[in-house]
Amino acid sequence: MQMEERRGNIKAENEMTINMKEEQSTLDWRGRPSNPNKHGGFQAASFVLGLQAFEIMAIAAVGNNLITYVINEMHFSLSNSANIVTNFVEQSSFCPSLVVTSLTLFLGVSGPC
Repeated sequence: MQMEERRGNIKAENEMTINMKEEQSTLDWRGRPSNPNKHGGFQAASFVLGLQAFEIMAIAAVGNNLITYVINEMHFSLSNSANIVTNFVEQSSFCPSLVVTSLTLFLGVSGPC
């Protein structure tokens, strides 16, 4: 009789700890429980930082070449060409954010995906 009660108590405690772990865990993009030792960390952060560095280098290269093009081929002054390129780079960075925000507001956070 006492053994059965102990087994029942141990089983209930195990279920409680499993439920507590499930409540505290996070999910990956497929909806499965994520393992903090396997997902994220320095590898993912270094990938994101490297990608951002390459993006900044590409924008700088396009900006320099575009200023040269606007000065030499379109015959604008240096100050006007710098303003044109600055406005172009700002708009190319701002418009995708505006589109994503408007689509999120229109479709909702849990869209058709």
